[in-house]
This record gives sequence, structure tokens and C-alpha cells, in this order.
Amino acid sequence: MKDISSVAIAKVRTKDTANTATGRSRAVQDVDLEMSKVGLVTILAVGGVVGVLGLLFLLGGMMSAGNPLSFVSQWVQAVLGG
Repeated sequence: MKDISSVAIAKVRTKDTANTATGRSRAVQDVDLEMSKVGLVTILAVGGVVGVLGLLFLLGGMMSAGNPLSFVSQWVQAVLGG
């Protein structure tokens, strides 16, 4: 005889009821969570780009000044107006 096995899968009906604390449905809460993640990633990416550009500008200034000591002295002169 054939080896026959049956698999029973239980399906449970759930209601998309509003959360009593916020008054919003679970789907809206999930969208809010995903939008928060997108916003966080965007802010971190922009911060990373600004940081990398700042580092590149600093290195470019050091290279054009010749050495780090002259770079610092020229920077101090530029800031103090000397």
C-alpha cells in the first residue's frame, strides 16, 4: 500500500481591529514603522555623505598646504583674519 499521510492546516480568522491605545489599525501601525525606518536610513545616509565630503575636503586642504603644520597655521590665519 501507499504511504499516505495527511497534513491539517488550521486557519484562524483574525480581525484587523483598532489598537485601543492609539486608535489606529495594525496596518497603519506597520506603515508608520516602515516609514520611520526609511526616514532613519535617509538621515543616516545624508549624514554619511556629509561626513565623507568633509573628510575629503580636509584631506584636499592638507594636500594643497603641503604638510599638516602649515595647514593648521593657514587655517588659524583664515579664521582669525591674520
